[in-house]
Amino acid sequence: MLKFGVVSATDPATCRVRVQYQDNEGIESYWLAVTQRQAYGTRDYHMPEVGEQVACLIDEHNEEGVVLGGIYSAADPTPVDSQDKRHVAFKDGAQFEYDAASHRATVSLPGGQVRLTVGADGAVEIGGAAVIVVHGDCDIDSRSVLRLRAQTRIETYTPDSRSYPYAPASLPSD
Repeated sequence: MLKFGVVSATDPATCRVRVQYQDNEGIESYWLAVTQRQAYGTRDYHMPEVGEQVACLIDEHNEEGVVLGGIYSAADPTPVDSQDKRHVAFKDGAQFEYDAASHRATVSLPGGQVRLTVGADGAVEIGGAAVIVVHGDCDIDSRSVLRLRAQTRIETYTPDSRSYPYAPASLPSD
C-alpha cells in the first residue's frame, strides 16, 4: 500500500530511513530502504533528510517496504518551474542545473561566489572571481583567432618569455 510520512531518522551507511506515518497517529516505521536511480555499476546515491515528506510503498503489516522518494509541498516548493530542467539544489546553497531547451549546464557554489555555465554554442562563462589552476603543462590551442580581453589590463607572469612556431596541440592518448 502507498503511505505518506515524514523521515524521522536516517542511516546513510545502509541507505535506509525510518518514517513517521501521517495517518497512523505518528507511528514510526521499521528501517526502510531508499530507492536509488542506479545501484550497480554506475551508481547514483542520495538520502532524504530528517523532516522531509516522502512516499512509501509498504506491505499490509507496515513491516516491509521502501521509500519511493521525496514529495514537494506548499511548505517545500519545487526549486524550478520548468519541464526542460534537471536541477539539484543542496542545503548549503550549491546548485547543479542542465536546461535541455537552452542546452546549458550551470554549476553555482554557495554564496554566489562562483558560477560556471557551459553552453552547446561553445561558450564557457565564469561568474565571480576566478582563479584557474592547471597542474602540469597547459596548451591553449586556437585553430583560428585567440582573443584575450580585459576592461583594465592583461598581466602576464613568467620567468622568461619564449616564442614558438605554431604547431597544433594534440590530446594525450589513454
